[in-house]
Amino acid sequence: MIPVGAKKYPKKYRKIILLAYLHNYAFPPLAAFLPLLVCCFAPHKLCMLWIGLNLLFLGIYDILAYNLRWKHFFCAYQLGQRGGNMTPNKINWEIVKKPVVYGLAALWIVLGTAPIVFYFVYA
Repeated sequence: MIPVGAKKYPKKYRKIILLAYLHNYAFPPLAAFLPLLVCCFAPHKLCMLWIGLNLLFLGIYDILAYNLRWKHFFCAYQLGQRGGNMTPNKINWEIVKKPVVYGLAALWIVLGTAPIVFYFVYA
């Protein structure tokens, strides 16, 4: 299943575009809400640990994606900044602002660390 906006790109770039859409619109909600399903079957404290680890992983993933120059991360950045004009064939890393990338990753890491600390303090 390819998002509607990805069909206008050549076939060799569709995987990159699909990952960019997933990075912006699927990974953050999954990192926050998928553990809530686990909460239905696990104790409350374990649920907090699971939520924290998922958000922490998301922050680390953002930092790795930027530092390793993954194409889908650049396209996801363009999607978030410009609203859909992605250029997977012409990647210019100079337009990616470091404070935006590291700021969002730091937000995910802080939001992930808080439940982990809560788990170990009150466990």
